Amino acid sequence: AVRTQPMLTRRIVGTGRAGELVRIGEVKVPGVLGRILPFLGEDDMVRVGDPDPLRFAPMHAEAANAVFDSAVRARDVADDAALEAAWQGLFADELNGIEGEFDLARGPLWRLTALRSPSRTALVLCFNHAISDQGSAAHMVADMLEAAAGAAEGGGAEA
Repeated sequence: AVRTQPMLTRRIVGTGRAGELVRIGEVKVPGVLGRILPFLGEDDMVRVGDPDPLRFAPMHAEAANAVFDSAVRARDVADDAALEAAWQGLFADELNGIEGEFDLARGPLWRLTALRSPSRTALVLCFNHAISDQGSAAHMVADMLEAAAGAAEGGGAEA
């Protein structure tokens, strides 16, 4: 999946902010906008200057080389009842940020946890919304499941 989903090896650079904040009353703009600004509150602030947009960049080599150590985890549980409780608890923890924030500047921007009981396995995949939407996530999960099926059949995993 890492080969077919390049966003799995990306990080985010940039601040997403413009150069500085300025009071609206101090901004001089020609045209229609210049005639509208005086009607806004004098103390309101606007961003001016060149923005530092958020953009994707490849992960640094050391982070990319350790992506599976930092993003892929496996946990064994005693039985199927414990598996149900574990994936539901982990899902809630991921939604609430309890598992920790993603390091946007370093990456990876995703985590995969395999929870295993003696008879079943559950996968909990969490990713920052910046690297995937629902459609892309569906393709990524399909790639991962295909690789896992290949590994189970002795073909080796390339997820």
